[in-house]
Amino acid sequence: MKAAENTEIDAYLAAVEREASALPPERRQELVADLAEHIQVALAERPDALPEVLRELGDPRSIAATALAEAGPGAGSGVTKKPGFRQKIPAWLPVALTATALPLGLMWLPLGTIGRVAGIVLLWMATCWKIRDKVIATFVAYVTTIGINIAVYFIDPPNPSVVDTVTAVQLALPLIAAGWLWFTRRRP
Repeated sequence: MKAAENTEIDAYLAAVEREASALPPERRQELVADLAEHIQVALAERPDALPEVLRELGDPRSIAATALAEAGPGAGSGVTKKPGFRQKIPAWLPVALTATALPLGLMWLPLGTIGRVAGIVLLWMATCWKIRDKVIATFVAYVTTIGINIAVYFIDPPNPSVVDTVTAVQLALPLIAAGWLWFTRRRP
């Protein structure tokens, strides 16, 4: 291969690499390597047809645009994002807090209150659930148990069997909500 051809090929591949700079580095290198290999194979079959081979491959800008489109949304941002705090919240943590906040509150009220608040905050910050699933879990685990507490408070005098039933329901609802969250989570 002539030195002039090598220079022309290098310039073409450099243009593709420059135009595809928004791709992740490993994908961009793969693209350039594939094109270089294609050029070498084509020139082995047609040794004096470099201008035609490059024309058949297409404009570097078009090649880069096609590669970006194939890479999908977000690939063209050019910025590699580290996962934020919201993506780092493990799914088991809000589930565990939802399931255990009320029993902890029965042992020591401040601990249960802290667990409930932390559970709600982490649930709503986590990215592994849809809004609908968060609303259902919040309503079942927290809103209904608080509503039941308020309703029982106004029963005068509270019947011991009612209190036992209400306690059982209040323990079951967060467990149901935790199960709902666990099975509806999006896995990475």
